[in-house]
Amino acid sequence: MIKSAISLKAHAKINLHLEVLGKRSDGFHDIISVFAPISLADELLMQRKPDKKECKVLSPLAELPAENTITRAYEEFKNFTGISEGVSVRILKRIPEGAGLGGGSSDAASVLRGLNDMFSTGLTEEDLRVIALKIGSDVPFFLGNGAAVVRGRGETIKRVSVFSDCFGILIYPEIKSATPRAYNLLGRKESEILKPAFNPELFCGKDCREWPFFNSFEDVLFTEYPAIKKAKQDLLTNGADFALMSGAGSSVFGLFKDEKTVKNAYSKLLAEYGRCFFFLLLAF
Repeated sequence: MIKSAISLKAHAKINLHLEVLGKRSDGFHDIISVFAPISLADELLMQRKPDKKECKVLSPLAELPAENTITRAYEEFKNFTGISEGVSVRILKRIPEGAGLGGGSSDAASVLRGLNDMFSTGLTEEDLRVIALKIGSDVPFFLGNGAAVVRGRGETIKRVSVFSDCFGILIYPEIKSATPRAYNLLGRKESEILKPAFNPELFCGKDCREWPFFNSFEDVLFTEYPAIKKAKQDLLTNGADFALMSGAGSSVFGLFKDEKTVKNAYSKLLAEYGRCFFFLLLAF
């Protein structure tokens, strides 16, 4: 049955751990990371446009370029399946851009799933994964549910259970961090492949206060953008049990086990940071 409209949610992710292992001959970098979806999400309404041949995106809360991950997802899906109809997508963009939260990738994955449902094309998870990887390295992760250990350039995904008995605060310090620049600052040379410091799967289920997790980008981006370093320190000063920069920046998150502590911290941090979000880890 072909549906005329579908409502979708595209959740952000945080990186509980991110180690950059090296630069590959194809220009991509090998990583080992722990991705965890959170409650912060974009909201999308997708509608069929039988008289159109394209994807039109309406974004009242944030300006998007004419070509974006949503239009790319539509074009790749169209090329793969041969659908002939267009769609319109109205998106309420709540996930900050250039924040290391995977907002664009999550939007693309939601659109792929939505198109598969809307047009009853019957694509398998593997079909969707193949399309997703053409759009971006993080897109395949968002096709599934729950946390995962992600390896390679993002194509190797193993779903895991992570400690989620906590509350989160996310700070976006109004800095758009470009992923290519972050990798350039890191300076990994081609064929320079490092061994992982440890297997993160062994620690995902432990209390967040026991995590040895880190982010390879922190040192170089803290030097480049001291405001990011300050945001992390502010979270720890206000009682976070664990804090880390997400992705290639610029957002920083803190996890709190105590509800009273997180409420007090959120009140204080919200007064200083215009874009400060309370969130929960989605352990589904």
